[in-house]
Amino acid sequence: DSRRGGSTRTRRSSVFEENAFHEILKERLHDTILQVVHVDKSELEEDDDDVFEEPLTWKPSLVKQKMANTYKLVPDKEFNFTAVKKRVDVLLEVKLRDKDFETHNMKALTLSLSEDIRAIAKELAPERFKLIARVFCGELKNQGIVLASRYLWDPEHDTWCESLFQTNSFFVMGTVYALYYE
Repeated sequence: DSRRGGSTRTRRSSVFEENAFHEILKERLHDTILQVVHVDKSELEEDDDDVFEEPLTWKPSLVKQKMANTYKLVPDKEFNFTAVKKRVDVLLEVKLRDKDFETHNMKALTLSLSEDIRAIAKELAPERFKLIARVFCGELKNQGIVLASRYLWDPEHDTWCESLFQTNSFFVMGTVYALYYE
């Protein structure tokens, strides 16, 4: 109160007021990190229309899936990485068979492939597995490359699989990590 010599503060919105939910959500998500989940078609060349179906969207990384604790330390079913690898091999073959390495198209292509690979893994994964799909691509010019990843995980239940597609001009490696989430 200004009568007591204090500063005047504005009253916060209540959840029950009209349009207050958007204001509260905006306030809470103010400092969250945003990540790209699609690429804008206007940034692509005309011949790349077959790569994407949806426009650029952003989502807050703060949003998480809520699951009740089961107190199970072992999954009901193991992650079938051989089935995922076979499906990812087919996907890479179909999508990359007739492609050439063009630097300006690789960003859009890797985003599209990582979404497709994650969708395949999600379809085949049992419940309570968190999935990470990573796609690496590079041009082949008589050089060697070593790709490495480090994670803190349970070696008994967490697993990964990778699939490599290679032509004379470039390579693409898709990797899926499946982490059991209790």
